[in-house]
Amino acid sequence: MRPGATKGWQPPRHALAWAPFLLALALGLWGIRREGTVWQDEAITYEVARRSFPEIWQTLANIDAVHGFYYLIMHIFYMFGDGLLTLRLPSVMATAVAACGVALMGNKLAGPRVGILAGLVFPILPMVQRYAQEGRSYAMVCASVVWATYFLVLAVERPARNIWCGYALTSLVACLLHEFAILAVVAHGVTLFLAHVSRRILAAWVRTALFVSVAITPLLTLSVLQSDQVSWISPTRWGNLTAPLVLSAVAVCCARIPVEHRTTIASWQLALPLLILPAATLQAISFFKPLYVDRYVLFSQLGVALLLGVVLNWVWSVRGLRWGAGVITVTACAVTIMSTGVDLRKPGSRSDNATEVVEAAAELGRNGDGIVFIPASRRAWTLGPGSLEQNFSDVTLSGNLQTSDTLYGKEVAPGEIRNRMLSEERIVVLREPHREEAEETTREKAKRATLNRYFVECGSRTVGRAKVAIYARSGNC
Repeated sequence: MRPGATKGWQPPRHALAWAPFLLALALGLWGIRREGTVWQDEAITYEVARRSFPEIWQTLANIDAVHGFYYLIMHIFYMFGDGLLTLRLPSVMATAVAACGVALMGNKLAGPRVGILAGLVFPILPMVQRYAQEGRSYAMVCASVVWATYFLVLAVERPARNIWCGYALTSLVACLLHEFAILAVVAHGVTLFLAHVSRRILAAWVRTALFVSVAITPLLTLSVLQSDQVSWISPTRWGNLTAPLVLSAVAVCCARIPVEHRTTIASWQLALPLLILPAATLQAISFFKPLYVDRYVLFSQLGVALLLGVVLNWVWSVRGLRWGAGVITVTACAVTIMSTGVDLRKPGSRSDNATEVVEAAAELGRNGDGIVFIPASRRAWTLGPGSLEQNFSDVTLSGNLQTSDTLYGKEVAPGEIRNRMLSEERIVVLREPHREEAEETTREKAKRATLNRYFVECGSRTVGRAKVAIYARSGNC
């Protein structure tokens, strides 16, 4: 038995994969509809994924190429059904597959008890619970990174060509789903350096990393050209670094806990780079070019789960702490699920509840009213299930949204905007004030000028960051 190995209860082999998979699946299906509500980014997925392949391809040439591979995958899912379940089930399944991979990886690194504990902790983590139920790419990215990491561990112990091909393929899929997954590949390189692997293995990793990097170069190039779409991200401030620094310090302390080493790579050598490096890199860049959002590095939760698995395994091995710590652990998990978990499944858990905005507009407006979006990107609120198109006429939209090769449609010229608005007696206005200055154009100026000069505000309602207002020509409120 190697240093740090522990005796005692070991989970059944068949439970290693199935227990985490089933737990993740149960948590993902619990409240998956969120009372029929969607948030803005999910509404965009719903809209784009239901377009034809040529329409999606043309859209990606103009905007949102970073999510293009995900939209193509979701288009295939939407061939078999429509609605919220189709929108979110792929993320639920991806999270369950990721939990299975975490368990198998923990077993490979440090034994079956670490494996099953890490696998069970992973789907309970609040951040994982959140994105397991969202119609976006992040759960799929996370699952791909988890299995790429597992293939890496296998390749270090048995460097066969087919295993390295598995690592290359899963890494490439992760990066195509979201290009920042390349940071996980870089973290893998740090892991190999810390583990002092042979030059042969290091050379194989370098070849694989170069292959993935070259393969995603067109996507990176196109994403740079479309970088204006992330202009809403706030820059990193020194005050934002407190929580990450504390988490990193705690993680380093957890890494010092003794545990059985079953492979060349120690569990901490894998967990720490994945947990720290991707987030730290994006946060450092964001001092100059804001790019950091926590969901972009959801896969770092793999490191959290592995370290927690090691900690819980160590506690279990200390006879005097075993049962008390077990009760505390089970209680903590239950509290996390029943407090954070319940909140995450409420309609108001997301910062931008598009469904509530749509409902407010339907309540304030009348059938046949015109509708105007300020700025135009706020048309995203109406793209999900329960669109407003059947009730209101989109005053400023030029042509058809689905064939516009854009996410939010093309709008007519400023002069035509004014003329169309003046032909309406009442207009429902959906606006987000803090975006108006950032997305200022001559079209947006024409909308506001026309409203201010020829219309009066009859009433409004604030929904999160949105303001839904009714404007009418004098005497028509």
